[in-house]
Amino acid sequence: MTSRNRTPIYNGISVVFVVLTALTSILFLTKLLGPAEQGPIIPTLTRFVPPTSTSTFTPTVTNTPTRTPYPSFTPTNTDTPTITFTPTIAPTIAPTSTITDTPGPTLTPSITPTASISPTLTPTLTPTGPTPTFTPTTSWYMFTLREAVLFSSNSMNAANSAGCAWQGMGGAVYGLDGQEVTTTYQIHVIGDGVDRIERTGTNSFYGQRSGWEIVFDTRPSAQTYTIWIETTLGVPLSDEFVVTYSGDCEHNLATVYFVQIR
Repeated sequence: MTSRNRTPIYNGISVVFVVLTALTSILFLTKLLGPAEQGPIIPTLTRFVPPTSTSTFTPTVTNTPTRTPYPSFTPTNTDTPTITFTPTIAPTIAPTSTITDTPGPTLTPSITPTASISPTLTPTLTPTGPTPTFTPTTSWYMFTLREAVLFSSNSMNAANSAGCAWQGMGGAVYGLDGQEVTTTYQIHVIGDGVDRIERTGTNSFYGQRSGWEIVFDTRPSAQTYTIWIETTLGVPLSDEFVVTYSGDCEHNLATVYFVQIR
């Protein structure tokens, strides 16, 4: 099967070689039977005789323009100015004369007199029952109690006409000089459902300039209250002090005096 397929190829190659062989043979016969080739042609040299002529050759002069060069400039050196700095001499300030501080006379502090506290109470309250014991305490506040709270009968001291059908508290405020203050303060009392504020100078029975009074009930009762003095803006000026009633008609009025200590 394979040999049959390659037979045409071999046949074609054989034909090509036959054709080339024929062409080569024809070319060889043509060269052999053609005319003989001629040798190289040698040229003959002939002497040149110049012609006789009477004419004179006049050369033509061609003017060639001369290029004038541009003038040459010789550069000059330009001096660069030098800036010379001349320092400015600050003026010399002549020292002024020295001022001598001469101390003045020494002031001798004077002795500040200590005011004596001796207010005159009008009317004089006559307490009944046991005499309370008052122990002053050291406080950083501006005011404190001048003395112990004084209990008495409302009817005996004629604070008002209610008599035994009454229970309350009153008093006054004194300054550093032992006299009643003219500045307005507030007396604040709380306890047993009571929260009352009264300003000084509202009741002259306890003090002509700083007297005050607060009514709690229409009958005596054994109640306990807390009292202090403060500014009109509510700033406390003293410690809080406790006042306890006995609940009888002989002790239905509590008198409280505040005094300034600083």
